[in-house]
Amino acid sequence: MFARRVLLAASFAVCAALGPTALPLSCQDSQSGPASGTWELPSGSGKSDGYIHGILYLAPTDTVRFYFDATLTDVFTPSLSQIKGTIDGILDDGFGPAPDYVVKGSYVGNANTGSGTFTCVIRRPGSTQDVGKIDGTFADAPGSTTPGTFSGEWKITQ
Repeated sequence: MFARRVLLAASFAVCAALGPTALPLSCQDSQSGPASGTWELPSGSGKSDGYIHGILYLAPTDTVRFYFDATLTDVFTPSLSQIKGTIDGILDDGFGPAPDYVVKGSYVGNANTGSGTFTCVIRRPGSTQDVGKIDGTFADAPGSTTPGTFSGEWKITQ
């Protein structure tokens, strides 16, 4: 009888200690971490769109949380030294129906270096309410035959 009580008490203690970490990621209040991947700027002035292929990692373990795919569309700017554009993409965890989230944003940078900053909001599909964001920097040298890169931080709050 005593052993059963000790086992029961120990079971409750383990469940209390591990319970919050045992929740599925989709039920946790907040998720965040680093983001990185490929950034290919549009070829210029609407000739063709560019793209983003990246990964959002879950901090602090740096495990893959979402795959980030987006289209970069050039937006006209009267300044010859500036690049601007829009970002339209999705986040998908690779399980179940896709996408898990829709991403909308913009980027701005230096046309001579191909580097700049971007900011995006994250929404559930079909919703206009922002549930998260992605911010970062990119570098894609003009005329380069190899794709550029981006890095940033992301956060989703349920």
